[in-house]
Amino acid sequence: VEMGPQAGADGGGYVVLDSGYYLVKNRLLIPSGVHLVGNGVANRHFKGRLESTTLITEYGKDAEKTDHAFITLEDDSALHNLCVYYPDQDAGDPVKYSPTVAVSGDDAQVSKNIFVGGYINFYVTGENALISYARGLGLEAGFIAEGIESGRFEYMFFSINDWMRSWDNEIPNAPPEGWQNRYPNFENDTFVFENCKNVTLYHSFSYGQGTGVRLEGNIENFHGIGVGIDMGRHSLNLNNSGSGNVFVNTEFSSWENNILANESYSGETTFYVSSCWFSDNAVTSTFNGSGTVNIQQFHMQKGSFTANAGTVNLQVLLIDG
Repeated sequence: VEMGPQAGADGGGYVVLDSGYYLVKNRLLIPSGVHLVGNGVANRHFKGRLESTTLITEYGKDAEKTDHAFITLEDDSALHNLCVYYPDQDAGDPVKYSPTVAVSGDDAQVSKNIFVGGYINFYVTGENALISYARGLGLEAGFIAEGIESGRFEYMFFSINDWMRSWDNEIPNAPPEGWQNRYPNFENDTFVFENCKNVTLYHSFSYGQGTGVRLEGNIENFHGIGVGIDMGRHSLNLNNSGSGNVFVNTEFSSWENNILANESYSGETTFYVSSCWFSDNAVTSTFNGSGTVNIQQFHMQKGSFTANAGTVNLQVLLIDG
């Protein structure tokens, strides 16, 4: 797919791929001002349908996070309506790949994309990115943002069910039905933010993965609004410093910890209106480190809070069982 001369010569344009399956052996660089657009709604299950644009690749195999991604977006570029499928991926022994999409330029936009069998779906280092409506499973991470000071990331749904074989799933290398009931599936992360400021994670969801949201390094003014984490090992994993970090209307359902503040945690985080519906007394929230956690309202069926260090300001706690 040649995007430079045709669409980039005059500072921008559109490259449109018709519905169908495309075998792509090399990486795709979307130049500044160029939009790469698929046809129709991305298809996650391949059940005899060709209404979407699907890229099949093994590019980036055995590569690192910082190596060339399969798709890289430069300044003011965009990616819409594509499915990316890795036919060599193995649920039992995950294959390592470089990121599927790297947002390295500023002011890039990504929307309505599906990732099947990827290792790291998104790796964001560019400023003021907008990523909206994405789904799929990243066997290492669904989304990683590093060192940015602006960005909005919304309506992302990362679930192990998006790869598992089911009644409407005909992906050749899909895990068997019931695979989602194994615990733990893997020690992956869904959303990772490291050394970030002024970013928003809005109405996004994680299902059946190691950690829902992980905060690392210095985090300032992070806003998690309407974030749901279902059947993960740890819903939130706090390893960060920094202040102004807020979660509003958060739903937890975890096997071990709803909130895990590790020994390295020295920041300040406030939770407004949180709920945990998983009814297991073994589930807890554990607070270590020297940081502060403010909880304005927390509702859970069962479970506990364990404060080993730091400061926990608990205003309203409702426990059903």
